[in-house]
Amino acid sequence: MPLRGRACVCRVACRPRRALAAAVAPRSESALTEPARRAKFTLLFSHANAEDLGLIFDHLKTLSEVLQVNVMGYEYTGYGQSSGKPSEVDCYADVAAAFRWLMEEKNLLPSEVILFGRSIGSGPTVELASRAEVGGVILQSAFTSCIRVAYDVKYTAFDAFCNVKKIHKVKCSVLIVHGTRDDVVPCLHGKELYKLCRRPHRPFWVLTACVC
Repeated sequence: MPLRGRACVCRVACRPRRALAAAVAPRSESALTEPARRAKFTLLFSHANAEDLGLIFDHLKTLSEVLQVNVMGYEYTGYGQSSGKPSEVDCYADVAAAFRWLMEEKNLLPSEVILFGRSIGSGPTVELASRAEVGGVILQSAFTSCIRVAYDVKYTAFDAFCNVKKIHKVKCSVLIVHGTRDDVVPCLHGKELYKLCRRPHRPFWVLTACVC
């Protein structure tokens, strides 16, 4: 099945007590397992910066098995087997293409899709959720913005993935997961985003954890 957009896609289907299989396809295609019969929701997973589908496949498989959901992972332009040069704009286009593919090719309802963003993946996740109706959002080790991770500033003319300016537009429930001793993206980022959510779910602060 062709995927409209630049994302390289891999979908892991939840198959309780059975082995899962998936492959990373060229950027214009997708590779699927059979649809899960028991799964009610599909997670659209946006990975962290130093990751690609090959590195996180086992993690996606675990999410599928433990949460009993379908999981669709995709790669940003310029990551893994996806061609091109990484950029903020392309990350937004990639997640939008993956989401559209789920709607058009798999006939899912927006309410059946939960967006999951880890670290830099919180950027495309919040961007999409601020514009589209979805079933829910999970943010793991999310930051308020890229510049704010490195510098303690409130205003800047140059920044990227400004979640802090968009999170209030997200209408669905948002679960924030963050390690209290995260030394890459301090937990203060997660707490600030939590305060700005319209419909915050009870947050999960992972005590003593450095990086979730």
